[in-house]
Amino acid sequence: MVARRSLSRRKSFRRKCRVEALEDRRLLAAGGNEQLTGLGGYESAVASDPNNPDIVAVAQFRTVNISTDGGRTFTQSVTVTPPAPYGGGGGDPTMAFDGQGNLFFGYLASNPAPITPNVSLAVFAAQIDVATGTVVQNSTVALETDTVQHDKEWIAVDSWVGSPYRGNAYLVWTQLGGGSAILFSRTTDGGATWSTPIQLNGGGQGFVWPSEVAVAPNGDVWVAWHTNTANDQGDLGEIRMRVSSDGGQTFGPEIIPFPAGTADITDNVPPKPLMPGLRAWMQGSVQPRILLDPVRPGNVYVVTVDDPDNDYSTGDPSNIVFAKSTDYGATWTRTTISHAPDGTAQVMPSAYIDENGNMAVVWYDTRRGLPSVGIDQTPGTADDGLMLDVFATVSLDGGETWSNDFQINETPYDPDLGPPPDRFPPKNVFRIGEYNGQHSDSDFAFVSWTANSGTSQDIAFDVFSMKSAFNDRFESNNTISTATSLGSPEFLTLNDLTIDPGDSEPDRDFFRISPHETGMLEVEIHFTDRAGNLELEIQDADGNVIKSSTSTTDDERVGFAAVAGEDYYIVVYGDNGNTNTYDLIVRNVPAPQPSGLVLFPDSDTGFDPRDGITNDSSPKFGVLVDLSPFLFDIPAGPAPGENYQVQLFTRKIDTGMTQVFDGAWVGNTNYWVVDTNLSLGE
Repeated sequence: MVARRSLSRRKSFRRKCRVEALEDRRLLAAGGNEQLTGLGGYESAVASDPNNPDIVAVAQFRTVNISTDGGRTFTQSVTVTPPAPYGGGGGDPTMAFDGQGNLFFGYLASNPAPITPNVSLAVFAAQIDVATGTVVQNSTVALETDTVQHDKEWIAVDSWVGSPYRGNAYLVWTQLGGGSAILFSRTTDGGATWSTPIQLNGGGQGFVWPSEVAVAPNGDVWVAWHTNTANDQGDLGEIRMRVSSDGGQTFGPEIIPFPAGTADITDNVPPKPLMPGLRAWMQGSVQPRILLDPVRPGNVYVVTVDDPDNDYSTGDPSNIVFAKSTDYGATWTRTTISHAPDGTAQVMPSAYIDENGNMAVVWYDTRRGLPSVGIDQTPGTADDGLMLDVFATVSLDGGETWSNDFQINETPYDPDLGPPPDRFPPKNVFRIGEYNGQHSDSDFAFVSWTANSGTSQDIAFDVFSMKSAFNDRFESNNTISTATSLGSPEFLTLNDLTIDPGDSEPDRDFFRISPHETGMLEVEIHFTDRAGNLELEIQDADGNVIKSSTSTTDDERVGFAAVAGEDYYIVVYGDNGNTNTYDLIVRNVPAPQPSGLVLFPDSDTGFDPRDGITNDSSPKFGVLVDLSPFLFDIPAGPAPGENYQVQLFTRKIDTGMTQVFDGAWVGNTNYWVVDTNLSLGE
């Protein structure tokens, strides 16, 4: 059996992308099967180790769950305790790995006895040893005073090989009180100490919140923030940025990828208009997501949201929007990358770019129009709202083109169920969090979001292959009549095939093969199960299943007796609508020639069953055949006759196939005996 592969396999890949507005099409859930983490609550973060993406961390509040198998299981949980006397509220987890596999964890905690009531939040940063599950560093970054506190911090770590500032970590957040400000701090000693915060935003920008920081491969530090947040006009919100080329010591002038009115939605707090069917607090949706392209120097991308008509009371409430610069932020182009019907909401995007420059953007979506339980917690009443699904789109070409939108979740999220905490009581502005988590590495996107667990909130987690968002080069081979012809190869490998999300039906790949030699046909598919379980079938020309492999491991493999010149169909599909990328391997092993005959004991009328003497008019002989080439490692191992047959000829006339007979009595374990009856004179 092929050994289970790690998620860390890396391959070069390039494919033409496409984008199509799907409007009211029902898309199938992609990726693997989501799992509830048991972390509870809302606001989650995800990170994976750049040296080993099998190591994945998911966090909520101040607890981190750690997986060492690419998110299949989370066997370790670490809770970070703030320095005394801090504790209580806070949370806002944010995480990033450094180049040595250390996990940096930024968080908020509150002072239980602040100088000024309700002015209590401080910023802290810990370092976690994921191998041992211990907190090895826990430092103070910024404390509250009697007039200011801190909120919505974000962390980035320079893990790039070749960066002059590799190992530095950076934090950015909003200072609240006496106006608002975007503050920035850095550490150059592994988090032991943090620099005195500096302010990055200029004046006249209203409420500046939230912010984000990211690091480019050359060590440049990019910071972005939203201006005029929670305004009631729809035409004020901007995204502004600044960049540092000296490891965060100084920053250049402000850059504006989204001018006023191009990155603004209602925060959903009455008396401002509410989005159709949603009562959840939406202020966090405007967070700018910074994507710095590691393979296209100068390319910088930002993802956020916008109400396209700048009118909170009518029209389309929110789309996912994308800004792109190819000249280090000097000029920008903007486009909408979600494709849902007008009047539906696409909110709270998360986004990440992997080391190959492939981008995935994930968000909440109301396009399916599924009713929630409403304020009264009773389905089917007048106050029902809408449930949320998790949708995504992918670009593999620097944002030039994007995949069709596709659904990630299997179970919709009811943001009214419970109900969740009221952010501004008694307005029933339900708190589902300000952001969701995402990280991408080696084609895999790791995503987390707020979901339901009974009537409580929990954090859901899933993995999907970004390349699987697109058709492969053999599409549309979705039926037996449109199967891709593989010819009659002795050995064949096809890489980077995809089971994609499809439109209204699950994708199935059909391949037709006609063996060159009668013998064994061995078929394998290799994939990473956690990103979507795939299944393998072999069918005959009438669509009858000859063999199948439906395990829950990383690979599927079958072997069967095949006749030269006959058509067989290899069928690959996703379990429960799963999507994924896979490699296909086919081998045709010729049948061996018989080496002799053995007389069966019950036909023997001579002195010894091996002397070949008989007076039986229709004796029973065994045919000595070396079948060791067929004893390859198929899961569970082949039993005699299970995976092969022997074709018999009498006087050069084909007399059909016969099952292998248990010939252990022959005394040679390299050979099997096939029984046949010969008539007198043959």
